[in-house]
Amino acid sequence: MFDFLKKVRFRLSPRRKQVFTWLSIGESQYPLLVVDNFYNNPDWVAKLAHGQAFKNPHGKHINGMASVAGNKKSINRFIFKHFAKQFGVQRFRDLVGDSGYHKFYRSIPSGADLPIRREDPHSDGVFFIAGVLYLTPDEFCKGGTGFYRYRATGAEEKPPSPAWFNQHRVPDSVIKALGNYRPYRAYHESGYKSYDEFIQCIPFKTNGNRYHLSSSNEHWELRQLVPMKYNRLILYPAFTIHKAIYEEADFDGPPENRRLTENFFFKYPKSR
Repeated sequence: MFDFLKKVRFRLSPRRKQVFTWLSIGESQYPLLVVDNFYNNPDWVAKLAHGQAFKNPHGKHINGMASVAGNKKSINRFIFKHFAKQFGVQRFRDLVGDSGYHKFYRSIPSGADLPIRREDPHSDGVFFIAGVLYLTPDEFCKGGTGFYRYRATGAEEKPPSPAWFNQHRVPDSVIKALGNYRPYRAYHESGYKSYDEFIQCIPFKTNGNRYHLSSSNEHWELRQLVPMKYNRLILYPAFTIHKAIYEEADFDGPPENRRLTENFFFKYPKSR
């Protein structure tokens, strides 16, 4: 009975109540989908999340994380129907498989004793599509998610190398769709001899130094900011360079007032 009730309470809002806004990221114009009123009962989802045991396994990140089983199938189908098709994913099973990854993240107070407090501008490795759902009450929402350009090379993304796509048998339909957005534009214009050399020049790590970026600096230009809003989902290509935007002391109140998100990641589909 509990599993049935949990599935019902994780139900998405009817499409007529959801509000879609399409934006684009940087010069490559990657699609960015903003969906307001995503969950039908977001208060229950947030309460369930706060009841989990949040852990920070690496002891250095600005967020604790927790996992819980939810209505993943409905969420996955939503992402497939409204976003993944933009990138050449032709079948629902090609997107999901074993690659669905859902976790809750909650910010850690600025006074926490962590050796490193940071989240650099970054891409999410070899993941294909990423989503962030904000579950912080509106009166405590600050900042959002920012998308960046590395000034020295113009890079706005870090997709896998062309050789990686071949090795992992990514479908031609996906590669063709990505080509429409010129994911290697900055590399081809940079003059670097290899893609690996080009990627290595981008400082995705800060060598252990204390580092908090909430706007632009001499290395990074903030190109797009999607404001945080309760029950808002954003979907974007995971290989774009992005980060959570907020000041370190913005969420120092009780756990229920901190930055709480549900994050979704999907790997690239493979040819059958």
